[in-house]
Amino acid sequence: MSLAQLVSDTGQTFSPQAFSNFFQTHFGPFKPNASIAVGVSGGADSLALCLALKAWADRHQGRIIALTVDHGLRPESAEEARQVGQWLRTHHIEHHILTLPETLSQIPGNLQANARDARYRIMDEWCAENNIQHLAVAHQALDQAETYVLRKNRGSHDHGLSCMSEVRALPHTSLIRPFLAIWPQMLKDWLSQQKQSWIEDPSNRNTDFDRIKVRQNLSREEAEAILTTVQELGHKRRRHEMITAKHLETHATLYPAGHLTLDKHFLQTEKDILFLALNQIIATIGHTSSPVRGEEVRHLLSHMHDSSFKGHTVGGAYIVKQKDGFAVVRETGLAQPAVIKGQKQMLYDNRFLIKFKSNMWDNHVVQYVTEKGWPQIKEKFRLEGAQKHIVCAFPALVYLDEIVCVPHLNRNDTLTLDFKPKNALIKPFFQPVDQKKDHCLE
Repeated sequence: MSLAQLVSDTGQTFSPQAFSNFFQTHFGPFKPNASIAVGVSGGADSLALCLALKAWADRHQGRIIALTVDHGLRPESAEEARQVGQWLRTHHIEHHILTLPETLSQIPGNLQANARDARYRIMDEWCAENNIQHLAVAHQALDQAETYVLRKNRGSHDHGLSCMSEVRALPHTSLIRPFLAIWPQMLKDWLSQQKQSWIEDPSNRNTDFDRIKVRQNLSREEAEAILTTVQELGHKRRRHEMITAKHLETHATLYPAGHLTLDKHFLQTEKDILFLALNQIIATIGHTSSPVRGEEVRHLLSHMHDSSFKGHTVGGAYIVKQKDGFAVVRETGLAQPAVIKGQKQMLYDNRFLIKFKSNMWDNHVVQYVTEKGWPQIKEKFRLEGAQKHIVCAFPALVYLDEIVCVPHLNRNDTLTLDFKPKNALIKPFFQPVDQKKDHCLE
């Protein structure tokens, strides 16, 4: 049963009671006293989700925790976060403000994409630290339709055009999107009935962003037709994801140093499964802020089937032929070095979470080994039999152009380094192998 069938008879009024029933049956059953975190920016959509989930929690003995991320991008953001907390306290909802350890405006790339990635990462980590398994966010029907148009314009394949799924695996939690069938105006009308104010984000009127341009030109009728298509494609994708997960479990191995190997039987399945598997592999290894264009993946697949294939880069990943299959590593030339300046932790290249236990690493640089550093590493660690392209994509700590430490080759008690890609491969089938078994040393 869909949420759209559970709204009131007119189809235009949001019902928290209907939502509560839908949420329990569609996403549950949940354990007694289950805790669910909710991302709440203060906008109408996220506030409505938080209050609707509070109604669910009251009926099903659950617990709701609201998380507001202060991105630090606007002078008023801190005050807005505090305002959200004041509103939620009147509803007896626990609220936490999370601040980012990095300055988003200094990170190269798409600002909106970087903000989204950072927001999900910090909420996911908070949930892990507080033993919470579910994180709900308020993407709604119009968001879904806009995503379809944006991806269609980029030439996405059917799997990409199925857009946002109701449930997605993050590194530590399950991301839940319960509002994908609800129109935003319904949520605003409901909040107004409750006399609940909300915050209007000025970026939602900024036509410099492609999504805003799409929003302004998309009619309700067009959006409804798109959602029907998205639903059909979503059913197809879910079937393929289960097959893909099993295929990856059987034929792929993910390593803690951030690379992956595919055995010689990987290509022996139907094209749709290979397409989905490669998309997920590239997103995990290559650190892409958006899905790779469909034609790029199809081009890669055609080359991988060719006996003369040696290697190919796509989406920030380098796929290289090996004797017994393929290896997939980070395209290191796209990653920027990062200077350590007293911080306790760092997310390098949006892939590796490094925690420093000593200030001895101040003024060192985190970067990949790369071709330039290979001679140092080969001699220092006697890696005569190692595969060069894999080792060159290992993260290293450098001082005055000298590689001081490669954590995946020589462990150091003064820091920890964990592979935490923003795009986790399908769970529960696909997890990194044991830390002690690194491919380059076998």
